[in-house]
Amino acid sequence: MRGNLSSSMQRKPDSSSNMSQLETAMGMIIAVFDKYAKTDGNRQALTKAELKTLLEKELPNFLSVREQRGIISV
Repeated sequence: MRGNLSSSMQRKPDSSSNMSQLETAMGMIIAVFDKYAKTDGNRQALTKAELKTLLEKELPNFLSVREQRGIISV
């Protein structure tokens, strides 16, 4: 399974090599970051609001467990 990669992580197709699981995962993380970072026009950083939206939409189970334990508040 391959996700969209940021332009800095893209590779040209090569029949002799495949991306490792870690490379694929990093590419997916970068793609998700880019998706949320671009909402305010600055693609290099997340605002607090963008980070909150990313966490709520992309890691809902992670957040709910931590909220129940009183580790974080959203």
